Amino acid sequence: MAPAGNFTVDFSPENKRHYVAFAVGSGITPVFSLVKTALSIEPGSKFTLFFGNRASSAVLFREEIEDLKNLTSNCSTAAWTATRSTS
Repeated sequence: MAPAGNFTVDFSPENKRHYVAFAVGSGITPVFSLVKTALSIEPGSKFTLFFGNRASSAVLFREEIEDLKNLTSNCSTAAWTATRSTS
């Protein structure tokens, strides 16, 4: 589903932007929608994502984000951080 409402960007295939987003916990949901849409509509744009969660084992969309990062050179960075130890 493409992003809608006020939390979005006017995407265009002609754009060559570098987007940067920060998300924490379930806040990744709307941000991940923006990432996927930006990379599919704007092949000349790049996306850098910083994402935090309490534990690395509880990251939402982790596999999907890693797949997107590995499948396209446009997702230049996906940085993870955990605020609590899992041990």
